[in-house]
Amino acid sequence: MRDLAHQSTLIDDGTVCELHRRLVARSQPEIAGIYSIYPHRIAGSATIFPNPVKIPYLMQEFGVWLKQAETTPATAFEAHWRLTAIHPFSDGNGRTARLLMNLVLIRGGYPPVAIRPIDRKDYLDTLEQASLTGDQFAYQLLMHQKLESTLTEYLALVHEAL
Repeated sequence: MRDLAHQSTLIDDGTVCELHRRLVARSQPEIAGIYSIYPHRIAGSATIFPNPVKIPYLMQEFGVWLKQAETTPATAFEAHWRLTAIHPFSDGNGRTARLLMNLVLIRGGYPPVAIRPIDRKDYLDTLEQASLTGDQFAYQLLMHQKLESTLTEYLALVHEAL
């Protein structure tokens, strides 16, 4: 992901497939970078994902949006949310979405944001709420808070080093 961050190529749906390919190539090479042809559900969630037949078109649309999007935190978080809403892969959708988010953040000059185990419930809850209602306010707020805390940690480390 860091290699991709330092390239000047535009981020698009091909980039997303490459991130996924690199993510699962060792553990699940048969699905690496390939859109799923099977419907998905998340146990305990009311979220409904698109019909797999629609995934190539939705990802193409997403790729067009990504190419034109600015490299801002809001865009990074929106890209993450959009990718999880499409849920194009058989496995690794969340991890790929977080890599994509961090790719956009790094390209914009921001540090990557980690979702730590202690953050996971709030993260998943706000992501699901945004998926069910279309209202991303709580999700965007949480992600901006995570970015702010990461920046604070970085600044504290720099201050210590001085």
